[in-house]
Amino acid sequence: MAEVTQVSEEDVRRLVGEVVLAGFSDGKTPSHERHLIEDLKIRNILLFSRNIQTVDQVQHLTGRLRRLAEAEGFQDELLIAADQENGIVRRLPTELPAFPGCMAQAACGDLELIRDVWTLTGEQMRHCGLNLNLAPVLDVNTNPLNPVIGSRSFGEQPAAVADLAEVAIRSLQASGVLACAKHFPGHGDTTEDSHLSLPEVRQSWSTIEAEALPPFARAIAAGVAAIMTAHIVFPTIDPQQTPATLSSFFLSELLRQRMGFSGVVVTDCLEMKAIATGYGIGPAAIQSLLAGADMLTVSHTLDRQVEVVNALVQAVLTGTISIQRLEQSAARVRALRRVAKASWRLPAPTPELIIASTRVQERVAAQAVTWVCNEANALPLPSADIRTVYLARPPRHSHNSAADGEARDPFEEAVRARLPQAHVHLVGPSSETNVPLTRSQDCVLLCVDGLDADYLMWVNAMARRHQDAVVVAIQSPYDLTHVPDAKTCVAVYERTAVMARAGVLSIFGEGHATGHLPVTLREAT
Repeated sequence: MAEVTQVSEEDVRRLVGEVVLAGFSDGKTPSHERHLIEDLKIRNILLFSRNIQTVDQVQHLTGRLRRLAEAEGFQDELLIAADQENGIVRRLPTELPAFPGCMAQAACGDLELIRDVWTLTGEQMRHCGLNLNLAPVLDVNTNPLNPVIGSRSFGEQPAAVADLAEVAIRSLQASGVLACAKHFPGHGDTTEDSHLSLPEVRQSWSTIEAEALPPFARAIAAGVAAIMTAHIVFPTIDPQQTPATLSSFFLSELLRQRMGFSGVVVTDCLEMKAIATGYGIGPAAIQSLLAGADMLTVSHTLDRQVEVVNALVQAVLTGTISIQRLEQSAARVRALRRVAKASWRLPAPTPELIIASTRVQERVAAQAVTWVCNEANALPLPSADIRTVYLARPPRHSHNSAADGEARDPFEEAVRARLPQAHVHLVGPSSETNVPLTRSQDCVLLCVDGLDADYLMWVNAMARRHQDAVVVAIQSPYDLTHVPDAKTCVAVYERTAVMARAGVLSIFGEGHATGHLPVTLREAT
């Protein structure tokens, strides 16, 4: 226990407010956000899709947050963050064109285009009043069964991920928005989702050092402003099985001392079940700060935000946390705010930003689509000749904030738009529409996304029966390993409208798709 230092509770509360990153309900009723800033003195705000509807609305919201902070006498810039990863995790208003995500960018492989993606991502965020992006994802996705990273990753090769991460970080920060690399020391070899449980990674230290850490080392060398922790245990390294977010070995010894990171260490949300269920959110906040974290994320619930603030205040007043330790983290976060303020500049007008973003969006998407196999040279299909499309859509299973609330599947929309002359029949295991033996004017499209056993069994049967069927992985390319008899396979990397359109244009277009798989597809066992 640290020596108790005589300091006022009010001063401690102000310092605690500097190191908490908090979200709020929906932005329509300002009581939660006022409570965060006025009562809890929190100076770092996290926005989600629930807070963001239109450009005008989010500009007014971020302006209101800054005015509240100024009224409280905050001297430094308010940090306003979001997870704008692009792809399936995006927060900005839909009127701003969304870019393909990391794995699609890697499949595209054009570094100049990828630089444009992250430069424009920063422009879009500044346009909305945001100055901190909790991105990019630096996890090296080495596990095909990873349920939470997958296409959010740049791929499975550490060197390639590091190269693309450096481009993303430098471009984003050059645009005036701070970057936060995640999830340290690596979430790529998990089979569980830390939103729901506490994952284990049983890799050896040598494997972690060779596979998971290189992108973070490159990010540090590139001057990344912040790094986010992972709620993961590493039993082969830490017999106590302490999650990295709460581990002094990972945050202080490895990240700070060995790897030389001097920026801000941000926790992933402490409300996630990996932490909240097993450790308790107040005790976890204390342990994380003691381990070396600087900014403690509590994304959703006011009661839990109050609990974290009170726990940290009492820990300082009773000597569990020294005032010097709290001041150290507060100083790092304060420096981040000053960088954010110095980096700010007037964003481009909305019409210009939309035109530039649309051009880059469409180019990346077109170059990312990958023909994984085209054994019979069936692709591209003759769109003008198609009269009937039998389209199988998979059950929705995965975390995909980009598709939330969409009335119709983006791939179906894209097919109908590309083939207005065709009759589109939705088919599947429980469909009343049978897929007859096809004619030259017929087309069978079998979309896969996830490991629904009944659906995959049916897709395999269709692929065997219809040798000219096109199997489309509409999110994870790994799903293609579960359809071994397919002769024609396409990967579009994410269930978003932009990649669905690009995939359909590739299938029913002209020329050859140029995308390359950023991961290895091994036969499913």
